Amino acid sequence: MKGKIPGEVINVVKEWLDATDQHLATHGGANYCYLNDNSFDYSRVSSQPVCDLQTAWEDNSVYLTADGNIDICGHHIPMKWDMVKIRRRCEDALRKTTKQDVILQVAVLLGVRLI
Repeated sequence: MKGKIPGEVINVVKEWLDATDQHLATHGGANYCYLNDNSFDYSRVSSQPVCDLQTAWEDNSVYLTADGNIDICGHHIPMKWDMVKIRRRCEDALRKTTKQDVILQVAVLLGVRLI
């Protein structure tokens, strides 16, 4: 599980979907989401094939790329994150609220010497 989708990503994805007149969809039994335009009248079918953003985040239909952009089913949305602000927030979270085991996991992930 990837965790909860960040609120900022939700806002960007919703704005992009609205601007392009598309939505995230899925179909019976599928474990992925895809883009679909809003020209089809889904009220005629028995089950709405809408994929919620959290599901799309968990199945990697929506994700953050290595360079910090947002990918929506293969469509790249360029982003300019304030990395200084994000770094400070991470440091604050580690300092104020994180338990020892999580700090150790982050240290190992970052390659920080433990001794």
